[in-house]
Amino acid sequence: MADLVYLEDALLVDAKGNATDENELLLSKDFDEIRLWSDQVYMPYRVDPIGKYIRPDSTLHAINIGSMIISRFSYGIPVHLHEFSMDAGVGMVLTTIKGHAKHWQNQFDAEETNTGDSFVVDNSRVEYIADFDPSHLQLNVTFSHDYLETLYQKITGRQAPAEFWQNKVKFGKYSSGWVSLLEYVVRMASINPYNTQNDLLGKHLEEMLGTNILIQWAGACGIDIQNTPHKVTPGYVIKAENYMRDHAPAAPTLSQVATAVGVSSRALHKAFKEYRNTTPMRFLRDIRMEGVRAELKEAPSHVTVSEIVYSWGYLCLGRFASLYKQRYGELPSETRKQSH
Repeated sequence: MADLVYLEDALLVDAKGNATDENELLLSKDFDEIRLWSDQVYMPYRVDPIGKYIRPDSTLHAINIGSMIISRFSYGIPVHLHEFSMDAGVGMVLTTIKGHAKHWQNQFDAEETNTGDSFVVDNSRVEYIADFDPSHLQLNVTFSHDYLETLYQKITGRQAPAEFWQNKVKFGKYSSGWVSLLEYVVRMASINPYNTQNDLLGKHLEEMLGTNILIQWAGACGIDIQNTPHKVTPGYVIKAENYMRDHAPAAPTLSQVATAVGVSSRALHKAFKEYRNTTPMRFLRDIRMEGVRAELKEAPSHVTVSEIVYSWGYLCLGRFASLYKQRYGELPSETRKQSH
């Protein structure tokens, strides 16, 4: 309970407990003004007052923690939130400090959060609608989908299933440890207000928040990622995979990939064998083959097979056709014909 007492004043006081406006972004009774700020801190969405209320009495305070944003937010009146933008590529953990909220799973069922409860949703992957009562006060963490997706892979050694991100779940209360972690992060930010965005401290706090979000999220979905049998994948392996995806048509060499991620060719080859049960060049070959096959199916009809194959860095059409048939049981020209 002490955590929540402190979090009621989160971002309002400095390290000595004195009032500060350092983190204040907004005190407003104007919806248009609120929208300008909330679009930046969260993402574009629509808000409608509920009942007789016309004008809000809103407060917004925020700090950056690495790529994340922690914000203390209230509209001061009951509101209905909907039409959150998926294009922003972010999600939220909404922790109720005062009042209560309804988070709609569909048009019929809602999950209620009261004091101490939290709710996580990836707005880039699923529709989100919520109602907040007039006394609501939220301490929210806004996160990048890409950051959490990479962190999930780093922790477990595998990608999260696509449907994982579509789960909207409630977790807490005090037993979850989430509220205590929020208190710790906010206290650290008050002590080191200028070191929480890009410095080492910010990256450390960001990973703590991200790891806890994934643990709570997965746990609520019945997935145990804490006792995963997979080894934690080195970051340079994930960077190498992303580099090869981005540069696949250029067919980079092992040396080029290793240099791009800052390790030796030998170390990269060994890590791929250990953590991916393949080699970097086999991984790249698979990406290039899949890339060609996708284009054969999707490219406009006036684009020829040879143009597609050459665009992916293959120089011998006959040799490629032979490898392609071994892999897919048909020639590239046959794949092309079936798609048009």
